[in-house]
Amino acid sequence: MPTSEDQVTGLRRRRHGCAGRFRLGAGESEVLASARRGGEVLVDEGRATRVAESLGLVPVSTLFIPVLGVVRGQLDLPSARDLLHDLAVVTGARADVVLRLERIMRRWTR
Repeated sequence: MPTSEDQVTGLRRRRHGCAGRFRLGAGESEVLASARRGGEVLVDEGRATRVAESLGLVPVSTLFIPVLGVVRGQLDLPSARDLLHDLAVVTGARADVVLRLERIMRRWTR
């Protein structure tokens, strides 16, 4: 059975492999290297999304965080909308995507 040190070393190798082979940044490489096949990964960059899919992972955008907050009853609609707008600015999301997510959140609060 591998020790935690062995696991860390393996993770570092996978991370560096992802970074070099797919030309990804450290953050995306870390997420993809530590994910389990078939699992969900939080990514926003287009290349990282395509790589995640090619590795058998399910990419999820950070824009879904406020939507999940509303669905789980952890965020009210105004707070979720503010968070969505902030994330949209940071990620460079298109307006049509933001509007679609706002509609989804409104449906859950009815």
